[in-house]
Amino acid sequence: MRRAASLLLLVWSVSPLAAAMSAEQVITHVLAQQTGVRSFQVRVVGTADFAGSRHRVDLKISAIPGQQLARVVFDAPSALADNLMIVSGQTAYTYLYLTNQVTVQPLAKTQLGGFGFNFTQVAQLASGTSLHQFLHSATLLSSQASGRSVLYQLGIPVAAGQRLELWVSSATWRPVSLQVAVKGGVAAQLRFESWKINPQLSAAALKALPAGAQVVHQP
Repeated sequence: MRRAASLLLLVWSVSPLAAAMSAEQVITHVLAQQTGVRSFQVRVVGTADFAGSRHRVDLKISAIPGQQLARVVFDAPSALADNLMIVSGQTAYTYLYLTNQVTVQPLAKTQLGGFGFNFTQVAQLASGTSLHQFLHSATLLSSQASGRSVLYQLGIPVAAGQRLELWVSSATWRPVSLQVAVKGGVAAQLRFESWKINPQLSAAALKALPAGAQVVHQP
């Protein structure tokens, strides 16, 4: 009886919250928690379509959202190990380790080759550099109880045939996982781990390019 009562109490305490929240309310909470975030670091892991097959993904994001600045460093897939992408405003710097070359071009035209989806959009959303822009078009797809919190699934259309599905937790109002839905299936399933909020990060360090790298500008 005590177990049943406890379960009933948990369902009662979570379900009204899950039912009452609208997409606008969820987005408001997500954006509100960002106001005190000067910088952050997070590890993103999972799997994604790359070079025609499924590969492990492991990368680290360091960001200063207020400056629209983020640094994405890859550990996996192995073909991208030690490669990096820097997002600074509307400009992207993509470094390829094998060629020791940095390509500088407008963010909107940047494509990281090999992925079966537009990875640049994933990097923008995950790094918070364009959070307002993405959430403006988000819709609430589902909500479900998770312990004493609620997971909300937001759908964000980003291109023809591609949608980002972001799960956020009411415990922190930060992303928990991200899925890339494309025509024919799911191109990526990623998790956010080891959040560090307001670590000591400098813009100079995030913008630093590898020593000796050749810089190529593209329109």
